[in-house]
Amino acid sequence: MSDTERDKFLEQLYELYFDRLVRFCRWYLRAYPDLYYMAEECVQDVFYRATKEYRNLLDHPDIKGWLFRCSKIAYSTCSRLTSAI
Repeated sequence: MSDTERDKFLEQLYELYFDRLVRFCRWYLRAYPDLYYMAEECVQDVFYRATKEYRNLLDHPDIKGWLFRCSKIAYSTCSRLTSAI
């Protein structure tokens, strides 16, 4: 896959799922309204990981599930880091 095809694939994922993933992370952060800003940061981390693993995602049977699982992991990591501060 060329860089252009990869970029197009990732752009499509971003357009389809970014807002949904942000809402998903905000739902987890609902008890901490002052941390709402972290939802977008968590989702950015997910798309960074997707960029690194895009070859595996091409054949993944459940890309949406992968993105949401990664969002939950990113949220957990971000919330642990914030509580340690």
